[in-house]
Amino acid sequence: QQRLLPPEWYQYIEEMKQDKHWLYQQSKKVENQCQDFDWFDKHVFMKLVGRHHPWHPKSIVRKLKENGVSCGAHKAGNCKLCPQGNGAAWCNGDCRWEYGKGGGGGECVLKDSA
Repeated sequence: QQRLLPPEWYQYIEEMKQDKHWLYQQSKKVENQCQDFDWFDKHVFMKLVGRHHPWHPKSIVRKLKENGVSCGAHKAGNCKLCPQGNGAAWCNGDCRWEYGKGGGGGECVLKDSA
C-alpha cells in the first residue's frame, strides 16, 4: 500500500538514496531476507495468536477504537461504557466481562484484548 507524502518530503527521499548508511541498511535488508509488517502479521503474529496485530489495518482492535463497539443490544464508544451501571449483563457483543480478584466487581473489556 503506497502512501502519498507531502511534497516537502520528496527531497529527503532523494537525499536518502545517496546516504551511505541508508544504502548499507537496504543491502542488509536484502541480504538477511527481511520481511515487511504485512508478512510478519500474516505468517508470524496471526499463526501465534490467531488474530491480526493491533496495528494492522484489519485488526478488530483498531476498527473498534475508530468506530465504537457493539455491547450486544446497544453500542458504545468503548467497552468501559457498555455497562452503564448494569454490570456484566450489559457487557456482550465485541466485549467481555472481566471479573475482579475474588470474583467481586470487574470491568467490561474488549474480547480481542489480552
